[in-house]
Amino acid sequence: MKRNLKMLTIATSLIFFFCLMAGCSDTDSQSAASSSSSASSSSSAESEVEAEDVIGRIASIADGQMELDLYESAGDITDYAALDLEELAETGQSETIELETDAVYYYVSSSRLLSTTEDYMKEGDTVIVTTGDNGEQEIIIYEAEEGESESSDTSEDSAASDASSTATE
Repeated sequence: MKRNLKMLTIATSLIFFFCLMAGCSDTDSQSAASSSSSASSSSSAESEVEAEDVIGRIASIADGQMELDLYESAGDITDYAALDLEELAETGQSETIELETDAVYYYVSSSRLLSTTEDYMKEGDTVIVTTGDNGEQEIIIYEAEEGESESSDTSEDSAASDASSTATE
C-alpha cells in the first residue's frame, strides 16, 4: 500500500512539473501571435458592424419596403440617440430596404430612444437600419423637422407660381 501511494505521489509530481514547464514555454511569441490575430479579427468584426448600419432619408414607403437616399457618417456612431444629423453626408446613392415583420422600431426624442411602431415612419424622416443583439432588424427614426420636408415642396410651389405668373404677363 505504501509503495502504491509513493508511486502515485511521484506520478502526480511529474504531471505538475510538466504542466508548469508547458505553461512557462515561449509565451511571448504565442501571446504576440494570438494578440495580432485577435486584433485582426476584432477589426474585421468592427467593419462588419459598420457595414450593417444603413443610414438614409426615406424617399418612399410601400408594401413592406422603404426606399432610402443614403447618407454616411464621418465617424463611428456610438450613441444613436445623440447623433447629430448635420454631420451626415449624402452619398448620392439609394437603396431599397425590406422591412422585416419582427423589426423593432425606435424614435429619438430628447436624446433618448423610445419604442414605436412602423406607422411612426414617414417620407422625409432620416432612419438608421441596424441589427440588434438578437439578430432582429432595428430601425431608429429621426423625425423630419417641419420645415425640412415642406421646404422642397414650398420651393417647387413658388417656382411653379413664378412660372405661371410670367406666362400670364
